[in-house]
Amino acid sequence: MTNHQSALHSVPEDPSPRRLSVEAAVKAWTDAGAPKKKLLVGVPFYGRGWEGVQSTAKNGLFQQASGAVSKANGAKYAVGVNDYRTLAPLAQQGYQVHRDDANGVAWLFNPDKRIFWTFDDPMAAYRKAEFAKEQGLAGAMSYSLEGDDKSTAILSEHIRAALDGRQPPTPPPLKDACTAPEWRTDYVYGKPSVVSHAGKMWRGQYWTKGTAPGSKDGGGGSPWRELRTCKLPARLHPNGAKPWQEGLAYETGTMVTHQGELHTAAYNIRPDQAITPGTDVNTWQPHGKYETAGV
Repeated sequence: MTNHQSALHSVPEDPSPRRLSVEAAVKAWTDAGAPKKKLLVGVPFYGRGWEGVQSTAKNGLFQQASGAVSKANGAKYAVGVNDYRTLAPLAQQGYQVHRDDANGVAWLFNPDKRIFWTFDDPMAAYRKAEFAKEQGLAGAMSYSLEGDDKSTAILSEHIRAALDGRQPPTPPPLKDACTAPEWRTDYVYGKPSVVSHAGKMWRGQYWTKGTAPGSKDGGGGSPWRELRTCKLPARLHPNGAKPWQEGLAYETGTMVTHQGELHTAAYNIRPDQAITPGTDVNTWQPHGKYETAGV
């Protein structure tokens, strides 16, 4: 079954009989008498993968699979294992990136190939190092450095920032970055929708769900129009989205900002439906925090 390899906290939806996490491991050591000042939190610079994922529910997470990813399907050092610097570019190759920043986890899922990779992205690494500092531990370590991005050392930089008590490093501006949310197979989109997928940005042509940009739907139509090529992972930007206001009508796919995050309407919302973004994901589909500066 697919799962996280290094969740910071126990994930409530985890069906495993024994939920493992960094927090639980640290508690086990301290309960056994280990001094906090002798404990380090480990951050994996690699990921673990499954192939033959049987369902696309929950974006491939907690689903049965046929086994570990084979070397023919992308494993590197051993079946089911690859390093961060190799996994990160998969976001430009048909994989969808999913994150749970609160629990310090991220994963990649390709619903067509039915391949799932769990890995630590920069924010996951930051959250773990931040946890180590908050708990008064000796610090954080990684295994191993060659798995980091060679040109940016982005995982190492995020760990260092957290241990120093600084905010996560701000990526440098990219003129060709994807600035729209990544397309999701379980989200509803409409004519106002703009998404990032497979290294391109796309605009919706009509109501659609489950049809990937660049593909045709069941009726033979193309619900997405290509806008431009871009680089993933997406660097979210409002792209003209206006702040949500109570009492306004919103068309399916309309994007709004609210409390620093982006949301899109899952259906035509009437003015009398006072549903605040962030309170009902079936009305306002969340896309996460956006960058306040242009990219």
